[in-house]
Amino acid sequence: MALTVFANPEGGRFIEFVRIDIRAEDDGASPIASGSFEILYTTDGSVPSDTNSSTILRRSPIKRLPLSGPVTLKFFARTVTAPVYTTEVQTEFYDIIELTARNTINTVPISVSNYTLKVSNGDIVRTEPGFYELVYGQNKTIQDIKEIILVEDVPKGKFDGNRMLPGFGSELNRMLGSSFPVGFMVSSIKISIYRALTNLIAFQKASKAPSDEQIRRVVSISVVPQTQGDATKYSYNFIVETVSGETATGSGSIVGG
Repeated sequence: MALTVFANPEGGRFIEFVRIDIRAEDDGASPIASGSFEILYTTDGSVPSDTNSSTILRRSPIKRLPLSGPVTLKFFARTVTAPVYTTEVQTEFYDIIELTARNTINTVPISVSNYTLKVSNGDIVRTEPGFYELVYGQNKTIQDIKEIILVEDVPKGKFDGNRMLPGFGSELNRMLGSSFPVGFMVSSIKISIYRALTNLIAFQKASKAPSDEQIRRVVSISVVPQTQGDATKYSYNFIVETVSGETATGSGSIVGG
């Protein structure tokens, strides 16, 4: 054998979802497998092959493949150019458990009536199997602001890519009528963020959000290029004041589409 393939993480029990990488590489034994490798896989338990309609073919490595339900993953790899080396079919089972809100209620103080699941870098944060990490108060306000700035509204059935950072979108995409374009002016980004925050403030008032979460005014918004001359990546920072008189601050990255 001159080629090996593996999935990371390996199969097991996960909560709600898991993202996996599948990678093919030379196994160090002779003969050496060089050049590009491709991976064929299925998620319905069937054996992947060129004649199986359920088979998906991708170049190695496959990064952050999302799985959101119990899945039997079968996969193998082969070289793209001659001589052709092929691995044996590997099988991994991912037991993905769906949780309900009652699993999290005991992690919130009794006095708190308004809370949400914590999201970091686009993924829900879990403290242990069976429990989500929750946010409320100023932390919820900060998360709500980041969501309207960053979470891209990807149309159903469309591939969302392999972004290392959240896309610039959501409320902003709807306002602009398109995704964040390369070379978008800093002043326009700031104006769009301000408009999105204005909509959030109106929503908070209409939904009677608690005073320590509801934004009273936007103190400042700053947007700067992460690298001089690079019009595709920016850093943002915001400061808002809540109705209760507290200050909430947050920062992050914006990437072009």
